[in-house]
Amino acid sequence: PAVTTDAAGRWQVKDFPRDLDIVRIELIRPDGSSQRFIQEGETDPREHGEPINLADLRAGKTIFVLKSGSVLRGVVVDPEGKPLPGVLVKAGYGAAYHKGVGEFHSDAAGRFELHHLVHQQIILTASAVGFAITSAIIDLSTNTSAVRVQVAPLRPLRILVVDGEGQAVPRAKVKLDDYRSEGQLLDFEGETDRNGILTWTNAPASSFALVASSRDLNVHQKIRVAPEQREIAFRLRERM
Repeated sequence: PAVTTDAAGRWQVKDFPRDLDIVRIELIRPDGSSQRFIQEGETDPREHGEPINLADLRAGKTIFVLKSGSVLRGVVVDPEGKPLPGVLVKAGYGAAYHKGVGEFHSDAAGRFELHHLVHQQIILTASAVGFAITSAIIDLSTNTSAVRVQVAPLRPLRILVVDGEGQAVPRAKVKLDDYRSEGQLLDFEGETDRNGILTWTNAPASSFALVASSRDLNVHQKIRVAPEQREIAFRLRERM
C-alpha cells in the first residue's frame, strides 16, 4: 500500500527488503501530479526520474525535492469550437510505455489546469459524451498559452472477427494494444456478439492497434487501425 507523508514531510516503509538493488519511488501530490526517483546508475532507457542513492535511502538520509514544474492551462471544445464542460481528460507521458499522471474533468467553461508538470511533453486524451475520443501531445517548452483540445465527431469503428473458414467468432475478446498505440491514453476492451461483431462507438479518429483473441481457438491477432478505417476484420485461423 502507498504511504503518506506526515506533517513534517517524512515517510517510512516498514520491512523494506534488505537485498533490494533496484528501487523506483514515485511521489504523488494531493493534486495528482507526480515525480519519480530512481537509484543512481539505472540504465534502462524507459526509466526517467531524479537519481537517489540507495545507501542514503536505507540510512534515512535522502531528501526528496519536488520541483515546481510547469503549469498547463487549456480548454476542451467541440468540432464547432464551443467549450465542453465536464469532459473526462486523462494526462500522461511516454512514447510506447505510457505513464498516467492523473484524470480530471473540464469545468463549466470547458477549461482545465494542470500544475507541477516536470516532463517536456504531456499527452492529453479527452473523452466527451457524443464525440470521438481525441488526444493531443503538448510540448510544454513551447506552449506557454492556453491549449485547445478540439474533440472530433463520432466515427464508430465496426470490428468483425471470423475464423479461418470465414465464420463468425462469437465471444471473441478485442482490446487495445497499448504498446503500439503511441501518443494516446486509451483503455478499450470488448467482446463480439453472436455474429462476431463489436462496435467501438467513440473510437478515436487516429492510428492505434487492437488485438483480438479467441479462447476456443486459442489464437490471437493484432491489427493496426489507420485513421480512415472504420471497418476492420480479424481472421483467427487455427494454428496461426
